[in-house]
Amino acid sequence: MFISLLFGAVSLGAVLHNLLDYYSSGDYIRMQAESLSTAVGLPAVTALVTVPLFVILFLRLRRIEKSTPNVHNDASRRHGVQLTLIVSFIWGIASLVFYLYQLITPTTELIPYNYQVTQFVHLLITLVICGGIFAYYWIDEHKQR
Repeated sequence: MFISLLFGAVSLGAVLHNLLDYYSSGDYIRMQAESLSTAVGLPAVTALVTVPLFVILFLRLRRIEKSTPNVHNDASRRHGVQLTLIVSFIWGIASLVFYLYQLITPTTELIPYNYQVTQFVHLLITLVICGGIFAYYWIDEHKQR
């Protein structure tokens, strides 16, 4: 379940980031559809495979947890949740640090406003995905205590 969550989150993020880059370039009308399918193709197919797999495994685990509450405290599940919390936290913090570093780094060239907005939306996409995963598992872990 946690592996499919990782692949699903990364591929969903890749699809959203690539779509944002494609449409924010300003030149997308002249670009061919092939470039969009190349940029989004593999991540979209990966998301189409892993997200439903995650949902099925997640719902199955939830059903088992309701019928057998001790499963929630299983060591392998706890390790998976802890690893998921660590990875999502590090990924979110690293994205925020990278974005802020880009803002404060002096540059000699004028950066267009469109680029700054696009970078902020990239940050929001990453934080929503990472933050959503982190918040869900954080709340779920503390609800059980």
